Amino acid sequence: MNRTEGIAVLLAAAAAIGLLWCAGCAGGDSGLSLDTVIGQVNGGITGSTQDIILYISVRTGTGEVWAVNASGLEEPFRLTASGAQAQTPAWSPDGRQFVFSLSYITTAPLYRVRVDNQTLTDSEGKAVYFREFDSSEGSNFSPSWSVNDRIAFHTDRDDGEFEIYTCDLNGNDLIRLTDNEWSDNSPRWSPDGTKIVFSSNRDDDTPDVYIMNEDGGNVRQITDSAEGWASLAPEISPDGTQIVYVLQDPEGDRDIYVMDTNGGSQRRLTDDGWGHHHPTWSPDGTMIAYERFAKEPVPDVWVMNADGTDKRQLTHHNDYEAQPAWSPMTL
Repeated sequence: MNRTEGIAVLLAAAAAIGLLWCAGCAGGDSGLSLDTVIGQVNGGITGSTQDIILYISVRTGTGEVWAVNASGLEEPFRLTASGAQAQTPAWSPDGRQFVFSLSYITTAPLYRVRVDNQTLTDSEGKAVYFREFDSSEGSNFSPSWSVNDRIAFHTDRDDGEFEIYTCDLNGNDLIRLTDNEWSDNSPRWSPDGTKIVFSSNRDDDTPDVYIMNEDGGNVRQITDSAEGWASLAPEISPDGTQIVYVLQDPEGDRDIYVMDTNGGSQRRLTDDGWGHHHPTWSPDGTMIAYERFAKEPVPDVWVMNADGTDKRQLTHHNDYEAQPAWSPMTL
């Protein structure tokens, strides 16, 4: 996907009616906590987010964050009711919070949510369930939460091109990590919080996978895509030894690959003629969740073993359901 197509998708216009906490947003009790909701999705295990996959669904008319159990045995449940266009959810390392981007017509701030329904405090000291941060500057997408409580994300706030920044959990201490005329996007932290893997088209306008230190130093190119191809959406495995990513061919078809962190031993995991994107590891590294366009142009969330076997569909709906994020292993 080129930058123009990406902007069209990410900034899909939606009339914002104000951000609301999804207390019983699927028709339940107005006092229903997110913790209880997670328990419903997780087979009744209130307090545990283990094996919960967040994803974006537009089945209610706008993009909202939903949750589904990785087994697919429980019904999915909606976690947000924003009235705008939620994008790219990501878990905290302890599985008690998540962050996501919310696209309005001209901006896309980031939000932070506590799953246990404890309130956060906004900039005016007001108790809120959704903590908006970093909202005054541009469009911000693809947040990733490190074990050091830093949020990495890409944004077009400075020069119109996507660059990678980090900030603290309140949107303060903003640090720019990349600074060039190309698009640097889709940052994901290493498990130990010392590295960030990302995609960039800085090499002859061909998107490739790169890795850098947490402070933006020591940038190294991992893939070397042929002209017209693109390496996208990388994520480092929980043990830090592999990277899953998407390889797009010149016709726009996408498949999921995995490789060693130095770029060696590249293996293709999908090869069925359908589009695949947004791969994410299970917390034990044995499985991968991803979106699959089996009913083009509408994707669903699927899972497979880390070697590409045993592919299973998790969501079954006639609307867009994609951008999965697998929870950490929490109890």
